[in-house]
Amino acid sequence: PGRAFAGTLNVSLSAALPAGGVIRYTTDGSPPGAASPLYSSALAFAVTTKLRARVFAPGLDPGPELRSDYFSLGGDIAGFSSNLPICFLHTDGAIAGANAATLTGTDSLIIPPDGTGRASVTGTPDYAGRSGLRLRGRSSLAFPQKQYKLETHDPAANEIDAPLLGMPAASDWVLNAPYTDKSLMRNALTYLMWGQMGWPTLK
Repeated sequence: PGRAFAGTLNVSLSAALPAGGVIRYTTDGSPPGAASPLYSSALAFAVTTKLRARVFAPGLDPGPELRSDYFSLGGDIAGFSSNLPICFLHTDGAIAGANAATLTGTDSLIIPPDGTGRASVTGTPDYAGRSGLRLRGRSSLAFPQKQYKLETHDPAANEIDAPLLGMPAASDWVLNAPYTDKSLMRNALTYLMWGQMGWPTLK
């Protein structure tokens, strides 16, 4: 599975191979084809890598594609943890605009708190994969702290439902930034009442 890591990460691939079947992969984000590198042993990653892999066998269509994203962490954040979920958004330097089409080339990691109540940057993600991203809001676009619309995508950039942070599966999400709520209470009270009405809430 995709994840964030510090130092070097070894990644292994496996599949139930048909007769003559092989795994081929790419690490530059391009789709794997019949001429892509042949997998034979664990891959060592030391930088942020987009791994895509697929099974090929004589006389058969290629198998479904698997994609996983691995985020290399700088030493300044490798030990960071939080009592809140951690979200990595990697856009390859592109800018997520407000009025343009949703930016589809984003890779995301959503990491929830673990059994200790802390989320670690190297923890197990709820979601690790492709996503779409754009700025959200109207008047709030002028605030220093931005909020985003996030879509969960499959490798072909089609929307897919994913259950994030204990909430029901969906493909459209909001990364809310309550910049004007200086008390840090308004949203908390709203979420409390929302939960008391029986709707899903982040635990």
